[in-house]
Amino acid sequence: MLKLLDKSREINGTQPNYQDKIFRYKLKNIYRIVLCTIIVLAVILLIKLQIENRVYKEVLVTEEKERVGTETSVYTPFGDKLLVYSKDGISAYTEKGEQIFNQTYEMQNPLVSVNDNYVAVGDYKGTQVYVLDSTGLKGEINTNMMIQSLDVSEGGVVTTVLDDGKVTWMHIYSQTGELITKIRATMKQTGYPLAYELSPDNIKLAVAYVSQGGTLDTKMAFYNFGDVGQNTGERLVSAENLAGEIVPFVAYPTAETSVALSGKKLYFFKGKQIPKLSTTVELQQEVKSVYYGENQVVLIYGNTESGDKYRLVTYDFAGKEKANRTFDMEYSSILVENDRIIIYNESEVLILNRRGEEKFYGSMGENVVALIPGNSQNRFLVVTNSDMKYVELK
Repeated sequence: MLKLLDKSREINGTQPNYQDKIFRYKLKNIYRIVLCTIIVLAVILLIKLQIENRVYKEVLVTEEKERVGTETSVYTPFGDKLLVYSKDGISAYTEKGEQIFNQTYEMQNPLVSVNDNYVAVGDYKGTQVYVLDSTGLKGEINTNMMIQSLDVSEGGVVTTVLDDGKVTWMHIYSQTGELITKIRATMKQTGYPLAYELSPDNIKLAVAYVSQGGTLDTKMAFYNFGDVGQNTGERLVSAENLAGEIVPFVAYPTAETSVALSGKKLYFFKGKQIPKLSTTVELQQEVKSVYYGENQVVLIYGNTESGDKYRLVTYDFAGKEKANRTFDMEYSSILVENDRIIIYNESEVLILNRRGEEKFYGSMGENVVALIPGNSQNRFLVVTNSDMKYVELK
């Protein structure tokens, strides 16, 4: 009996110790996982900072090819690919110069909108629109009314402004050409849709309607084509009146953020379903150009101080200034990526990081008509008026 009691005490005495060992073992595993995660994140951050802060001094031409297209072709980035279009057709090429698609048409004045991996092309005052992605033709649209302007979303949905001779219409089409919805616009009731863009989730549409009473005014209107907009008139879920202002630029860089620019202010609207004005930035002078990426807006001013010709100012989507610097080169185009800004003209290239610090300044060739970033930070396809060059920065 005593032995049984002693054995029972021994068993009862070892049980807590066994549980404690299991707890310590699990805790060690958790520590190891957390430590490994921290180390991996630290390495990723370090590599990202090294890439972002790396400065390049040399340009190495790795390959040269005959230029695609014709003398009248227009060249523009298409994701990490090259898009070439003219009055006769549109085509896309890989970074290595291999043709992906070639869509022929006949247009007098082609309007082209590119958004990520989608492109829409239609004839100004015509009725035909072609929608293409990185594999080729997705669909054709026949508007039956004269096209005034068009825009393609990140998901391939096309918004058009149409004129039937009496009324202005906004028609929205799927990438395969089906009519999704339409909005009637008149100067008396709504104003003219001067600028607009569909959100990346294809649910919300931001429109800047300009109207004239005693002054030129703008109404920023937001439509929701999802469940939230079903119970509102014409799916209009919010609006903001901007008296005495003209808004020629509207963007929808993320599903929750819309940006509008007037001659006086930069506006940020926020909302997953019902966008509302969140931040306003007062502009001190006239903006010459505006560009945007996935996390920033870039404004170009004339430099009012002595020295360089232009001033570049960037803002995040909270309206906070992130970079402010001058530069002295003329520019034909500016590319905005997540962590860098690429400014170039026919003979010069200036690359800045997100803080506005210089990563590269120099020449990648003469008579440059397009610069296409490659699949790594230091690789570019350079299209000139005579050839195409593949270059690496060192």
